[in-house]
Amino acid sequence: YKLLSPFSKTSAATDQLCFTLPLTTLYVGEDEAVVYCRLSQPVSNGELIVAQNGETVQTISLLAEGQRHLILISDLKPSSMYQAYIEVEGQALPYLDLDEGWGGISFRTQPYEWPIRFAALGDSGFGDETTAALADHIAQHDLDFFMHLGDVVYFYDQYDGDFYQNWAYKYYLPFKNILRRMPHYPTLGNHDREAATILDGQSFYHWAFPPFNESEAYEGLRQWYS
Repeated sequence: YKLLSPFSKTSAATDQLCFTLPLTTLYVGEDEAVVYCRLSQPVSNGELIVAQNGETVQTISLLAEGQRHLILISDLKPSSMYQAYIEVEGQALPYLDLDEGWGGISFRTQPYEWPIRFAALGDSGFGDETTAALADHIAQHDLDFFMHLGDVVYFYDQYDGDFYQNWAYKYYLPFKNILRRMPHYPTLGNHDREAATILDGQSFYHWAFPPFNESEAYEGLRQWYS
């Protein structure tokens, strides 16, 4: 694996304001949800808009400092569908410099109706046709949540060593139709901790999946659920 330099594309350096990690749902409870995204640069006028049945119910301002936005949405109704999307000065953002946009997301609060339905899949990080076919199959079903069993992305030297594009083409885009409409609960795999995955001192897995509950963080990193 090539050595990383401060000017490497692994840092997703770009003059364009965009998602470097797209908006997804990390958790839902009965009256709250946690969503997450990462932008290419800080913004002073960004908003997370939460809607229900096409009507805006909440508007949450993004923090002006930093690029990471881990947002708790409170005061939600149980067993209800919501939509959420991010705008900056009223405009939607592209995902990296890709032609394919991301758009908004949706999620349903708990409690779920029995039987609970979920999909579990692991070792999918090659960006191959089999992964895409499995993701399409999963997306055809009405599920409550998606679990990834680890080894999310392999071969970080591909796409010119650009970590963000490796994750785009091997996780976010293949699973787009799943991640945009339900929470995803990934698990840390052994290959997600290899030396080749390290960006600025931590595995890229932890850039993509920060802890949303202090009791789930070990040395500031999310490695399990409770």
